[in-house]
Amino acid sequence: MSLFMEELTIYLLYMSSNIASMFLLCNATMKRRRPLTVWIIYTIFKTVIVNIVFRVFCDELIHTNEWMRSIYLTLVSVFAILTYIMILYTFEEELSKIAIVSVCTELVAVSLGYISRAITNTLIGENPFRENAPLHIMDLVSAVLTILMTLALLKIGKKWIYKIRCWKVVRKKTVMVGFVGYLLFSLVSMYFSFEEMIYLDGIGSVVFSMILLVQFANYFHRKTLWKNETLKKQQKLAHMQYEMVVLQMEKMEQMQKEIETQMQTVLKLSEDSENITEQVERYIMSLKWHSQNVTTGIFCNNWFLDSVLHSAKKKCKEKGIKAEFYLQGYQNTGGHNEKLAKDIQGLLETAMQKAKKELYLQVANVKGQIIIKMECDGKEETFMWS
Repeated sequence: MSLFMEELTIYLLYMSSNIASMFLLCNATMKRRRPLTVWIIYTIFKTVIVNIVFRVFCDELIHTNEWMRSIYLTLVSVFAILTYIMILYTFEEELSKIAIVSVCTELVAVSLGYISRAITNTLIGENPFRENAPLHIMDLVSAVLTILMTLALLKIGKKWIYKIRCWKVVRKKTVMVGFVGYLLFSLVSMYFSFEEMIYLDGIGSVVFSMILLVQFANYFHRKTLWKNETLKKQQKLAHMQYEMVVLQMEKMEQMQKEIETQMQTVLKLSEDSENITEQVERYIMSLKWHSQNVTTGIFCNNWFLDSVLHSAKKKCKEKGIKAEFYLQGYQNTGGHNEKLAKDIQGLLETAMQKAKKELYLQVANVKGQIIIKMECDGKEETFMWS
């Protein structure tokens, strides 16, 4: 076998393992709508035309002949567009997610390819990024190792892969700008020779790995902060509930004393026939007011929600806003209590900022769904909570 054919075989092994790795990663991280067959056939055809016919056989002509360079750049541009059309055809995802996931999976696949190549070449005492002849059995081992490393990554990162599959892109414009920049860089890179591209890919993979590492560290840091913030909110809700319980106990003790005093007074008044009706009515109104004070704040058996409503009513009273909360139709199902309380707390805080006179809230269970009805100064809104 000639040196040229040996180098071509090494290159094909490297390319095929990277492409197979990228297929595995894309298939795991995106929802498919059609089989991979069409995409695989297209990728093989594109690889033969762009990466073998032009990059291997016509590499010198591309750098010396202007017409050949123009043809090559046109083909690359067309194939770049067709590639993402094929991915859109294969996967049931929006373009922004396809853009970022496909770029990331390609870079991960290239990185795994370089790592496996570095390991196998080092074992035989060669340059870690050797791509020239002679052909060695370790070149085949390197291709197999790339696939095995990809499968291991998919197995280890099952939790992450599930999150990526369910992930929705938020900053779509930023992602698309970065994606266009990546495509432009890819077009510019076509002016480099194959050997130069090997080192550029290596540098790009290292930079990408560092960025990915920083992002993971940042994610874990934010996750820790989020857990701490959640714990603080839970402690705050528990403290609010404790304050409410203490307040109710104090009110009940006061109520008991007031009832005893008022009952003794009523009994004495019953002996006096003059002005008895007016005084008894006054005492009855007083007892009713005390009874309302005792029951204020006890809305439902969901103590998270009860604490939120009690705190909101207290704030409304301080601001001079008439607040009424009705939960007679609400039955605590025992699940998602904290989330419901947080969501209603957010709605109430927003409403309290807008309200000037009146604020009404009604929560009820209707056919297994929790319906939230809110009225702020006559403006009514209804939500189905889930």
